[in-house]
Parts: sequence; structure tokens; C-alpha cells
Amino acid sequence: MHAKDDKPYASYIKELIEKNFNKKVRVYLQEKSELRLTFYSKFIYEFLNEYLNTKGNKTLNISLKKPIDNLSNDFLLYFIRGLIDTDGHVDKHGKIILALISKKLIEQTAVILKMFGIDSKISLRKVRPNEHPLYESRILKKEAQKYLFLIGFSNKYKEIKLCASRDSKSRF
Repeated sequence: MHAKDDKPYASYIKELIEKNFNKKVRVYLQEKSELRLTFYSKFIYEFLNEYLNTKGNKTLNISLKKPIDNLSNDFLLYFIRGLIDTDGHVDKHGKIILALISKKLIEQTAVILKMFGIDSKISLRKVRPNEHPLYESRILKKEAQKYLFLIGFSNKYKEIKLCASRDSKSRF
């Protein structure tokens, strides 16, 4: 997470893990601007492993294990919220952008957003030599309002940034 922008969100995640899983979470600064949370738990690993494919290179291959239609709407809502809270960003034009190396997870994300009535566009960022392709799922400004009201953010920095992009102090 970003050390400055995501500091309150890191505290929120730390408290969530400590309260719900009774695990001590360490928060430390890595490099100049990266905040890292660490904890150790076989139970949490097995819980995550029940829902996520992480075979091989997990960054490249991570995806939901179960078919999307076998997962509850609540699970899908919180999954998308958490994914965008951590790996997404809001640009100055009010677009919500999720960038991942896992093509399958980006495609699954688009399907889930569509289930909630939110259109998104998938594209491939320009690939540099010796780098993995990076896929983007963009929720355009006109759909961002739906995202905010139907799914929302736990990372308040991203919500504030989205609202600020609308040149308004209100939530649309």
C-alpha cells in the first residue's frame, strides 16, 4: 500500500485481521513509499486457498477457484471491493482502474461487475520487453457512481478521490 495515501486503510485492515482472526499484524515501511502488512496464519492461508487458485506463479495465475455463479452476491461484492481497495486506483478523471497481471482474474472481475450492472472495459497495457502483460479493467466515470453506491470503498482515500473528480463535495 502507499505509505501516505493508504495509511488509514492499512490501519483498518490491521484491525480487521487482529479482531476477526486474533492474529498480530506488523505494519512497516518498505522502500520509500510502500507500506507492508505481515502476519502468519495457516488458517487464513487455508481459508484463502479455498477460494483462490494460486498454483505456480500466483501473481500470474491467481483467480477465483469456484465458478462465479456458485458464490454469493455478498462474497462477490466484498471480493471486488477488497480487490479494488488494494490493487485499484481512481484517476483524476473519475475512472476506477484495476491493473493485474492475471488475465483470468481481470476477466472474472468484469463478469462480477456486470452482474452488479456495472460496465467495465478490459485492455492490455503496452508491454515492455521482459515484463509480463498487464491487464486493466476500467470502470468509466459514468459507471463510477453505480460502483460507489452498489459496491463502494473501504479505502476512504479512493472514495474521496472519486468524489473530488466529480467537482462536487457531495457523493454524486
